[in-house]
Amino acid sequence: MPLVDLTTAKLHLRVTESAEDTLLTIWEAVAEQQVAAFLNRNIYADQAALDAAVAAAPGTLATATTAYEAAVDAAWQISDEVDRSAALKYAAEAYAKAQTDSDRAQRGMVVNETAKAAILLSLGALYEHRGDAAGGELPESAKSLLWPYRVGMGV
Repeated sequence: MPLVDLTTAKLHLRVTESAEDTLLTIWEAVAEQQVAAFLNRNIYADQAALDAAVAAAPGTLATATTAYEAAVDAAWQISDEVDRSAALKYAAEAYAKAQTDSDRAQRGMVVNETAKAAILLSLGALYEHRGDAAGGELPESAKSLLWPYRVGMGV
């Protein structure tokens, strides 16, 4: 379920026709992903969805831990050192992704008007710069709105 409905997106872009609805739906999803990535947290449509994600995160991480341990054990059975090293690397990468996904879920937030505005700004940039690599970056105006909600920024 999109965090910004198509009608609102079209109003923001001043689009009245339906010819580009499919593209706008895709770009809206990309804009949501950009905003969530910048925030280092997932964004949920409502409190129930956030609560469900937070409740599921420990179980999902436990499953990933079990899979990681099994992958490491299997990797150590590989006799070729290069292949073993690659298998260990892939296991570690998959586990790191699971940890990141769990962190993003547990730090999640319910969508607010600021996040919606940032999504619309990003959508506008994608729409305006279609086909241009520069359009794939979150606009500075969106970043300015989102800074107070950003978590776990690292270095």
